[in-house]
Amino acid sequence: MFRNLVNYCWSKDTTGLRGELLNTSMKINHLLAPHQTDSHIKDLKNEVSRFIKWAKPMLDINTKMKIKLVPIKKTQNNQYSFGSFNPNTNEIIIAYKDRHILDCLRTLAHEMVHLKQNINNELTDTSGETGSPEECEANSIAGILMRKWNKIYN
Repeated sequence: MFRNLVNYCWSKDTTGLRGELLNTSMKINHLLAPHQTDSHIKDLKNEVSRFIKWAKPMLDINTKMKIKLVPIKKTQNNQYSFGSFNPNTNEIIIAYKDRHILDCLRTLAHEMVHLKQNINNELTDTSGETGSPEECEANSIAGILMRKWNKIYN
């Protein structure tokens, strides 16, 4: 899948999308950190919505997904994590505390690649391990998506 998805994402024309990504019907839940304002969360939610609307066709994702923004994310092993994807619910969780918006979007892109892998039945019990083909693919595609996003919006 890796080469096909890389080629698909890289060849997608995004030049006509500038300024057209204003709203999405995506439901985004969040938990507010004590030091972050409602305005900060609103801005983050808006950017996440715009990114999702742009990235879903880039990844050829047509399924519903749930996004949850949390201040801090810990794994089952009590380690900190920037994000996660639940293949049973298609829920993506993004941690935002003390992170730049582009870093949060890169994590979102990474987790959206895992969603696409799940749609294609490519995830296994070892897919989340460091260095696995699925993790390497998610990292690579997320990097490509962020380069394209930055060319459009910066």
